[in-house]
Parts: sequence; C-alpha cells; structure tokens
Amino acid sequence: MKIATGERVFLRKANLNDAGFLLRLLNQKSFIDNIRDKGIKTQQQAEEHIEQAYLIPYQIGTPAAYIVVEASSNTSIGVCGLYQRTFFNIPDLGYAFLDDFTGKGYASEAARLLMEYVRSEESHPKLSAITLESNTASMNLLSKAGFRPVGKIIIDDDFTPVVVFRCQL
Repeated sequence: MKIATGERVFLRKANLNDAGFLLRLLNQKSFIDNIRDKGIKTQQQAEEHIEQAYLIPYQIGTPAAYIVVEASSNTSIGVCGLYQRTFFNIPDLGYAFLDDFTGKGYASEAARLLMEYVRSEESHPKLSAITLESNTASMNLLSKAGFRPVGKIIIDDDFTPVVVFRCQL
C-alpha cells in the first residue's frame, strides 16, 4: 500500500516479500558502519524483523518505517520512516538506502515525502533525527530538510556520540 508518491520514488508499507531486500540492505557495510549491525543474517530473521519493526507498528498505529521504491523501475531501494526511540519523547526520522542508490537525491525526496505525509496526518508536530557526526551526507540532508542540530548524545555501548536534530513540522 502506497502512503506517499513523489517524482521519482514512492513510499509503501513493507510486507514479508521484502525480506530479501531488507537482508541485503541491513548487511551492507555502509548500513553497519553508519547505523549498526542488527544481526539479521537469514531470510527467517529478516521476516521476523519485518513482523516486529514494520507490520506490528502498522497494526497498532505507532511510528513505523516504509519501503522506498524507485518509481520508474518499481525497485525497492531503501527505507524511510519514523522510529520511536526510548531516549526521545518524539518520533525520530530515519532512513537507509542500498549503496547503488545513494548520492542521487532519493533519500532527500523520501524524507520530504515522509515529512509531508506526517504533516498531512497531523500526527506529530515535531520530529527528531540522529546521525553520526562523520556522516556528512546525512547531516546535510537533515539540514536541507529543515532539521537543526540541538546537541549530541551517546546511545550505544561503544560510546560514539551522535548528533541530535529537531524539526518543527
């Protein structure tokens, strides 16, 4: 089910058929380096991840992520969505893309579509986002999308700080 359509991409709800795509995305070196290793290494683990991280949130109406699809080829190229982190009281915008589709403006378009969708639903007046300071592409994307840095926090056991951004919708 599509939730938002742009010029080059659309966002749709995930389903169990996305397991192969997510297995590839979650195991990319760039995903592991910039987000983390989720330990999802098999098709069954990917399906369980879809159930827990996508399908259940859709059913109960909590913040969720969506599959980003390149419209011209109908190819799944990334994820973009909202995450309710335990350390924030507002949803966090997050995204990740297959390496072949980075640097082409797809993440910017997907983030803009998601923000327009959230604004139209009037579900959240503010959003947060986090990224590693070394991830300059993400820092630039968030700034262009209207997010402003508000500080740094440590969220993992490796004690690497992340930059916290906020945006008023």
